[in-house]
Order: sequence, then structure tokens, then C-alpha cells
Amino acid sequence: MRQYLSAVDVANEIRMRRIRWPHAFVVVEGDSDARFYRRFVFVSQDDSDGLILAHGREKVLGILAQFDDDAQFVDQVVGIADRDFWVLGEGCPPERANLLFTDGRDLESMVLRSPALSRLLDGYGSPDKLTAAKKNGRPAIDTLLAAGCVLGLLRWLNERARATEAEASDPLTRDGAPLRLDFNQLDFNKWVDRKTLDIDQAKLLQALAHRSQQTLDEDRIQQATAALREHAASCGYGAWDICCGHDLIELLKISLRSLFGSCSKQKVEGIERVLLMSIYHQADFAQTNLYASMQQWQANQPRVRLLPEPHTDLPESPSAPS
Repeated sequence: MRQYLSAVDVANEIRMRRIRWPHAFVVVEGDSDARFYRRFVFVSQDDSDGLILAHGREKVLGILAQFDDDAQFVDQVVGIADRDFWVLGEGCPPERANLLFTDGRDLESMVLRSPALSRLLDGYGSPDKLTAAKKNGRPAIDTLLAAGCVLGLLRWLNERARATEAEASDPLTRDGAPLRLDFNQLDFNKWVDRKTLDIDQAKLLQALAHRSQQTLDEDRIQQATAALREHAASCGYGAWDICCGHDLIELLKISLRSLFGSCSKQKVEGIERVLLMSIYHQADFAQTNLYASMQQWQANQPRVRLLPEPHTDLPESPSAPS
């Protein structure tokens, strides 16, 4: 399984691929990232060269580090990573010329912040419901962000506890154990109101406690998240910085079943793929800081190609997808 390959293994794989691929190798975090960036970077005709799947941001960094002292590759391998908690001042991203970042927190947030969200709502939402939301002074995106912040603050609190062991002096669990929340595979439908998108925080914390096998001190956690919200405001961090893109996608699915639309559960399941692969356009990507960074990297490395050039003749083999 590729996810178990070490950074050294993947770096060696890139070196082997160079025999048949003389252009840029783009290292990305996960499967959805690979499917997304395939549309915007120069890859071989069968997609087997050009994109490298790392399985995680730390692995992206590790793979890039393998080429630091390799003159043949240091200017040929570029990584794209989510900013994640770096955007909230939790740690600092490494300064690498060949490490590029999504606008904002993550890939999903970057896409949702573009005109693609309006296109999605036009296609899946109910005009009457969306109009009513605007008249009530709560446009769809504001509602999504308000709900997403509830989860985002908990994720941020969990990251801080993990990184600093702060719970030793101010425990957030009833037994004083380190806070280690598991957000994977949460069922949003159990604590999100489909008609309002309001989050029942008590039920959410119960779900997290069960999932994480921890006894949470709910009062202390709510006090800590409130303090984080004040800290975010004082530092100028906004909702887009706090919200995790994955959470916003899940909340969007729920909202389109009642609050903003009348879609079936089956219809909304594939929304993330539609958003990333169909509704988000080249023109949207061209407006991002990430694209500008890719253009700059390309300008600095004229001997290899990172971006496709659809209006020029491409190599006969391999060639860019049509």
C-alpha cells in the first residue's frame, strides 16, 4: 500500500521516473488533491507521471527534504500542501522555494471561497430557500461558516493541547488525561439541525468523547473555545481561517437537504467530487495566490514544465491531457 511507503522510498521512485519524465514532479497530500491538481498541472497522457501522492502533509515535507542536496532534482520537485493550523499561527511553515500552499487553510476552503460555491448552490439549491436566507440576513456562506467555526474551534483547541500539553495545568478531560479528540468518521447528522444548520454542542462533545474514548470536561472545553474565539478576533483571524474545509463540505451536504435545498441524501453524497472536479473552473484557479506561486516557480525553472500550456505545441510523448 502506497501510504506505507517512506519519504525515502517515494523519493527513490521519483528518481526512477525521471528516466521517462523530464518535467516537474508535483507532490500532493492525498487522493482528492491528486484528482484536483491533475486538472491544473502538466502531467503525462496517462497521468502516471508528473503527480506524486504523498499521503499527508508531513510526508510531502519529508519527500522534498530528500532532494535538498541533490542538484539534479532540487529544481524539479515541487510540493503543494494545505496551510492547516499554520494559518492560525500554530507553528511556522518551512521556508522552501519548492513548497507551495493553498490559499487559506486547505484545498476545500480555497474552492468554497471561489465562485464555484454559487454555481453549486444554483444547481443543487432551491431558489426560494436561498432567497429567503438572504432576506433573513444570513446568506448561505455565512450560515456554513458559523456552523463550521464551532467545529473549527474544537479542532484548534485539540491541536493546541496536542502541541503544548497545556492540559497538564488546565485539564480539559475529567480524569486529567491529555486531550486527544478523534474527528474521523463523525456522523454530522446526529448533532446538526438540518433545518437551521445549528450544532448541538452537547451532542457533538458526546460524540467526540465516545469516538475518542475520553471523558471530556464540557464546561472547561466550552470556556476554552470561547477564549480561542476571542484570541482569533484579537489576532485578526476570520471564519475562513478557523473552519476546516472538510467540515464545511459535510455541512453543505446537510444544508442542501432542507435549509437551502430539497436534495436526497444520495444526491448530495457526491457533491465534493462535483465541486472539485467539475464546478471549479480554470478561471477560478487562475485567481488564486497558489496559481501565482506556481507561475513564479515555473518562471524560475524554465527547463522543466509545471503548468500546462494549452495554446502551444506540447511534447509528442508524453503529452498533456486534452
